Amino acid sequence: MRKVTPERSLGDRHSIRGSSGILFALLLVSCHDRAAERMQTSPPVSISAEELSARYRENESAADEDYSGQTLFVSGTVMDIEQEEVGHPVILFGGPGNALLARAELSPASRAKAIGLNEGDQVVIRCNGITKMIDAPLLLNCDL
Repeated sequence: MRKVTPERSLGDRHSIRGSSGILFALLLVSCHDRAAERMQTSPPVSISAEELSARYRENESAADEDYSGQTLFVSGTVMDIEQEEVGHPVILFGGPGNALLARAELSPASRAKAIGLNEGDQVVIRCNGITKMIDAPLLLNCDL
């Protein structure tokens, strides 16, 4: 992978983002069928962003097995809200010392509610998918 430096062009940065987007899409497709079946038969799971992050740090494979395909109700403190390239708001859950605990990609229906959130707000979100990115769990298809 090429390192992005100020000398590289804007196009280089977009190609790096595009590559990670393709990898992410492949990850989602590969576990979609198993997750959809499990979501229909399992009761929802309530968990804090801090506990979810700890479980993924301890054993990523076990956490994937426990939470993949589950409807998750995740509670936590808003550290920041970002906007994805495709327009979805993403809540960053923070912990002690501004540690990133998890990301939550919100559905388009939750966009208006996300605009009203501020750093430090306590929220509970409902998500219908999860995967692990490089530094934190990524919750998918979430609603406030």
